[in-house]
Amino acid sequence: MWYNYLHMNTRLDKNGLRLSPTILINRAVPGSGKTTFARNIYATMEREGVSVRVHSTDDYFMVDGRYVFDIRMLGEYHRRNLEAFKASLAEGIGLVVLDNTDEHPWETHPYTAAARAAGYRILFMNFLPREFEKHLAAQQVTPEKPDAHQVPEDSLRQHIADFLAYNDLLKPDAIPDPARHANYRWDEENLDLVRLDTPVIPFDFDDVIVVRPEDYHALKYKIGEMVLERMRGYFSNP
Repeated sequence: MWYNYLHMNTRLDKNGLRLSPTILINRAVPGSGKTTFARNIYATMEREGVSVRVHSTDDYFMVDGRYVFDIRMLGEYHRRNLEAFKASLAEGIGLVVLDNTDEHPWETHPYTAAARAAGYRILFMNFLPREFEKHLAAQQVTPEKPDAHQVPEDSLRQHIADFLAYNDLLKPDAIPDPARHANYRWDEENLDLVRLDTPVIPFDFDDVIVVRPEDYHALKYKIGEMVLERMRGYFSNP
């Protein structure tokens, strides 16, 4: 039924070509370059006359151009980001980008559920981890990167382990493994994740673009056009 809703709410690019409203979810370990891709996609959409909006919880931690993480605000900022994301869907923005790390299904489910309810297609951009040293180097603040996040080494290793453990759930007909996969919630009183007993549900998606480290530099210049073509294809092939 939602396909019918989707076709009632198509968008047009500047050439009058029909596009399906789409959400793009970046899934990546910190230091993968996902935000660079998001910026390039944003520029392409603006050039092609497609409305676009990017939502990132990290943006709420920015203070005078620097990333200032405050764990006490993490839950609140995630709530704000989700509400802003839902507002973009309600406004009918053509491409809505979620620019978080999104390593686990429980992180993305509130966004994908809202997208389904609004008649949007769901496209994941899955950035495979590169060499650990490159992820670590990307966290260092420099004059060229004053907004680097300074994620600690042990946290980066955990990000990579989680990304790889849950990567199988971004495949068609994925079956969760209770030995490796779990649901969590954020405990704002203790400022930590709490494991839940509820069954794990795989990622909800229509399409995935895999970004391998060796392809990153070639793809970043054409990624906007690739996403645009997917949006056109979703309309043609519901």
